[in-house]
Amino acid sequence: MSKAPHVCLLCVVVLLLLPAACRPTPPSEPSATGGASSSDSPDWKLKNFEAGQDRFPESVSRLVSGDHEDPRRLDLEWFQYFGHQVAAETRQSFSLDFDLQQVVVPDRDAVCLFGRYPDGAQTLELWRFADVAHDGSPAPRHLGDNRWSLPQRSNVIVIWKEAANGPRGGVLARRMTLSWPRRRLLVWFDRSRELVLFDLAGGPERIVADPRTVPELADEYDGLWATKTDRGVAYLLLKQDAPEGRFQPILALDADRDGVPESVRAFDLEAWRRDGWDTRCPHYLPTDD
Repeated sequence: MSKAPHVCLLCVVVLLLLPAACRPTPPSEPSATGGASSSDSPDWKLKNFEAGQDRFPESVSRLVSGDHEDPRRLDLEWFQYFGHQVAAETRQSFSLDFDLQQVVVPDRDAVCLFGRYPDGAQTLELWRFADVAHDGSPAPRHLGDNRWSLPQRSNVIVIWKEAANGPRGGVLARRMTLSWPRRRLLVWFDRSRELVLFDLAGGPERIVADPRTVPELADEYDGLWATKTDRGVAYLLLKQDAPEGRFQPILALDADRDGVPESVRAFDLEAWRRDGWDTRCPHYLPTDD
């Protein structure tokens, strides 16, 4: 029986419901990238929003999340920590003209939103935030009491939009690339089964693979993972709890780590081991109970 990497969806929901004082404390040091994305995170058929804490100067952290009660609202929750306790907090909310399907945080200055309009059309928007508030003061900063200076939304870019009966359909899986500083978003679509790379810096989109080049993309997979190896960054479409005979991961390999996979292929278990991926990605092997 295959054991895909485990993630607790309940933990994500609980995190959003906990009072601020009970929320996990931020890391002791800012990450090298400053982003919320981990190096190895599944999406589990998009049942969860990506909600990670970004750390800013002066012990300020931000939590990005969708509102599970109001699909037309995006919340940015801001905290300032004193030691391991929350000393101050506030919420920055944005109204949407579509139902929020997914939130992805590429870095501290941007948020990606997947949404669905009432007529069934779908969109992917990139929001950029300035490092100043509306009055020009530096942001984010806690100014004392209940006063905050919060980053203003400086730009909204429609990365992709499609009618309800469009060729690509909905999103089956998505993953931020592990390339810095230029971030890209890898998306696997439902209807077309294309694996598409969106350049968040404004470059053209790329169709990385489709069922004509990789027929296995027409199959069912449970999530998209990313992991760093000595051969480059491996982006993996995996089946959860598949027996060894159905172990057939799709590997998109970014050998030069620039965020653009150069090759995409499916493996059976024998080929996976023969090419040495069992040792490079040991957590993704099927195991017998």
